[in-house]
Amino acid sequence: MFIVDEVQTGLYSTGDTWAHQAWQLDDAPDIITFSKKMLTGGFYYKPYLTAPFTYQVFNTWMGDAMRSIQLSTVIDTAQKNNLGERAKEAGAILFAGLQELSSKHSSLISNVRGRGTFLAFDCSNLETRTALTAKTLSHGVNVGVSGEVSCRLRPALTLAPDTRLKCSTLLKSL
Repeated sequence: MFIVDEVQTGLYSTGDTWAHQAWQLDDAPDIITFSKKMLTGGFYYKPYLTAPFTYQVFNTWMGDAMRSIQLSTVIDTAQKNNLGERAKEAGAILFAGLQELSSKHSSLISNVRGRGTFLAFDCSNLETRTALTAKTLSHGVNVGVSGEVSCRLRPALTLAPDTRLKCSTLLKSL
């Protein structure tokens, strides 16, 4: 069974509806989990995984009708506002800025990676990462940390062109 966890990467964070779409799989995953930007948690699964006696446990198999309506609205809004393309554009700008920083300051920042706005990089050590995240947070850029030296960027899908420019300028000034 092939399970793909799209809790953080689903709904255009990578520019695609699902991150696994970029993997060009021969067959879809058996189960896909989602949450975060979809504003509700859930999963999709292939028909062969359907329980033999569905609907016996109402909350598990039927879900929450209000969350389904909310999710439908979120997806419609994301599609209507072309947020997948916006995430690709914003991600390209941020990725290029991070790569430029890495080229200029390879002793401080390295291993730039990611897709769309789902981006990360490594700092040379914990002290550098602590200083960098403090500076970026003080400029209004939300940077998360992971592991001992990694930083993650996960901006909102509504990142506007002028905001992208400010982020790119800030990254270049660090």
